[in-house]
Amino acid sequence: MKKATVRIPADVLTRVDRRVAVIARSRAWVVEEALSDWLDREENRDRLTCEGLQNVSTGQVVGHGTVDEWARSLGSTAPLPRPSSTARRVKA
Repeated sequence: MKKATVRIPADVLTRVDRRVAVIARSRAWVVEEALSDWLDREENRDRLTCEGLQNVSTGQVVGHGTVDEWARSLGSTAPLPRPSSTARRVKA
């Protein structure tokens, strides 16, 4: 395992110290968990962005108008089915 030095604002470090006291873990453990969680979220965001761009490039999209119409129907007595790109119904 490698070491890293970071500057952490005093108020954030105070909050970390309060948490480590409650959960009986070290500062290092909390920081490692926080960084791992952040990296997981960022990597997932990148993956979803790439999937979305691929969907757009292959025409697998649902237009805003279609989504808006569907959303407005929710909670009504006759809600529309969830829009699907396979319907090829693209309303601007």
